[in-house]
Amino acid sequence: MKQVCQIYRQLSTKLTNSIEIVGIVIGLLMMVILANIAADGSVLALIIFTLVTLALISAQPLQQWQQRRHTKQQFQLRQQRVDQLLAGRSRADILKTSPFSYGRWPDGDDNYMIDDRRLGKIIHQVWSPEEAELWILEQTLHEEENGDERE
Repeated sequence: MKQVCQIYRQLSTKLTNSIEIVGIVIGLLMMVILANIAADGSVLALIIFTLVTLALISAQPLQQWQQRRHTKQQFQLRQQRVDQLLAGRSRADILKTSPFSYGRWPDGDDNYMIDDRRLGKIIHQVWSPEEAELWILEQTLHEEENGDERE
């Protein structure tokens, strides 16, 4: 239980609010179902229903936490690979000379768009500026390595 509480504290506010709302709805449904079970007098049905409900409620936040953790690890591995490919060159210099640029969507969306100045169009989107810069570095270094130059 202690580990579940620690994981819950690491979750974002939006997610915890959603979990609490779902918990309230499930709680209300449980009260109705429990009233029906109590009227029948079946304790075994009550225990099974409670265990299944607890498993369902706790599974989704744990899965989302694990997915975010995996994504963070993948991001760190990508950064390490880019650092190896840079071979002492400056990230800022590569970003300046890159044919790619990034910025927020004009409509105010929270994502970041990446556009190719050579093509004049948006080619990718990511969640943060750090991801955008990493993506641009990966693409630019890959093109340098393979000699891919779009005209």
